[in-house]
Amino acid sequence: MNPTETSIANHLRNALHEIEHGTEWSTGEPLDWEERIETALAVAEASDLLIRETVGAARKAGTTWAEIGRALDCTKQNAQQRFGS
Repeated sequence: MNPTETSIANHLRNALHEIEHGTEWSTGEPLDWEERIETALAVAEASDLLIRETVGAARKAGTTWAEIGRALDCTKQNAQQRFGS
């Protein structure tokens, strides 16, 4: 993983802890449901960013749209429309 992917993955790991345990990962302070839902939305956004970063890195490394599509369980056309140019 590149530094951006590692950073995003760490944030996701921390956020998933907060959602699962209902506590702030670094302090252990309780989170209410509103905070947990906001965290879940942040996880969804970060996950999308991580996928985009990874697909971009794969393309720069020469991975074809067909290979990316297989990894994403979609067609190469769908992968290219969603992530490419």
